[in-house]
Amino acid sequence: HCNYRIMLAFVFISYIVSIASSQTCDAWDTYQHKCPGWIPKDNPDIVLAADGVKVELTNAAKNEGAACLDGSVPVMYYRANQDASAVNKWHVFFEGGGACVGDATGLDEPCFDSCEHRAGGDLGSSNGYPTHSNYDSGYMSTSKTTNPLAYNWHTVYIKYCDGAAHGGDNSTTVKAGKYELHFRGRRNMKAVFEELIANYKFNDATDVLVSGCSAGGVAVYEHAKYIYNTYVPKTANYLAMPDSGFFPEIQDRGKFITANKWIYENQNTTASMDPDCLKANANDPFQCNFAQNVVEYIDVPMFALQSRFDAWQTTCILESANNAQIEAYGLNYTQIFMDTFINGNNGNLHGAFLDSCHHHCGEWNQMHVNGMDQSQAELQFYSKHASGDQHLWFQNATYPCTKCCND
Repeated sequence: HCNYRIMLAFVFISYIVSIASSQTCDAWDTYQHKCPGWIPKDNPDIVLAADGVKVELTNAAKNEGAACLDGSVPVMYYRANQDASAVNKWHVFFEGGGACVGDATGLDEPCFDSCEHRAGGDLGSSNGYPTHSNYDSGYMSTSKTTNPLAYNWHTVYIKYCDGAAHGGDNSTTVKAGKYELHFRGRRNMKAVFEELIANYKFNDATDVLVSGCSAGGVAVYEHAKYIYNTYVPKTANYLAMPDSGFFPEIQDRGKFITANKWIYENQNTTASMDPDCLKANANDPFQCNFAQNVVEYIDVPMFALQSRFDAWQTTCILESANNAQIEAYGLNYTQIFMDTFINGNNGNLHGAFLDSCHHHCGEWNQMHVNGMDQSQAELQFYSKHASGDQHLWFQNATYPCTKCCND
């Protein structure tokens, strides 16, 4: 048992080190904060048109109790449309970064840190956020070649600071060390759209893309339907694009169900769950915490970016570097994803770029299916997602597949 843990620790550390040197997003984005890229900028003399401006959501903090874990004001960054043709087009992105499980002691660290620990950093506090930031990369790039759908749109980067995938909604606070912990991610999400409507003419939107990576991808599954029904003009084109956010209902060595149970019970994530799912699972509402159980109720267009061999999941749920075990995990994962998201109820509204590269977020436009990369597939699905159109770009390969990551 000890040797097994030592081996896993070595694999995890080697994995993080290798990713840190390559500056990609294959690792748990709590450590990297680069899914997609996010570069803080404090010098106003070098601010570029592609940089985002810090917007503090003070009204919601005062009136609705919106807050980061440490009680600081939640923040979004705003980048204006790059030309007049996109004056009413919007891309809103939810930042990722794992989750905290436990007030003062984390569960199975480093995969789940404590909320006290997180409150002392930028995944739990906005106190250190810069005046500007640059997120001009991946599917938030201002390059038409890199990001043909939304390169020139208004782009909003929602900072992640609640520890529960933007989903907590607990009015009470919890003392942990020197912090009074606030679990208010859902209120922070609502604050963003209320700010956009009040001060940025979001009510005039003709096109809206909502995306998110990792924990931000979880937020897209949680909130996509609510956002559309509550804030998006009914005449607008709409697409939700969760990136690496489909986490299955699997316990395994990483105690993943146990971790989600703690978040559910302590952060009150019920408020973020789909009401139709809750109604159908009245005897066990916790089931609506998992994407596989909620996607059949998501009746808005959704295009998922997802690896069959998600690197965070193999490290922090499966907790194995064994090729055969990862292959088996991926086969089971694919079956769940296909049965529920693609072929389940409302599957006619869902599409996906499902790859076989061992990664977590990132790798935008590095992979191809039938000659198309992710940006081309996204663009096509956005414009054409009727029942007879292509909905699935499936890179079906056996693990490990190194060529899958850059073909």
